[in-house]
Amino acid sequence: MSKISKGDFTVGDVGVSIPYTTDENMTGLDIDFIFIKPSGQAILRDATSISTTTATYTFVAGDLDEVGTWRGRLKNQDGPYEYKPDKEEFVVTAKSEDQAVG
Repeated sequence: MSKISKGDFTVGDVGVSIPYTTDENMTGLDIDFIFIKPSGQAILRDATSISTTTATYTFVAGDLDEVGTWRGRLKNQDGPYEYKPDKEEFVVTAKSEDQAVG
């Protein structure tokens, strides 16, 4: 079973992490995260860390730039494998000041 852990993300978040757990040992592999934005644009990011069966990515400035439902999966760059989670969606919301009604 593969899963991407959901978190509370907002547009512009920096330094927040998203872990992805698989049933396979990924130690020593070149693992990338593939994120599909609500607009359909895909971005590819190197895993920030890998610990046996869990890869983690820590978002940097410019990553979380769209409100809505995102999808994520892992790609093993050492082979033709993609890890698709059972639940691959997570939600990015607007910053609280963007939600204010004037």
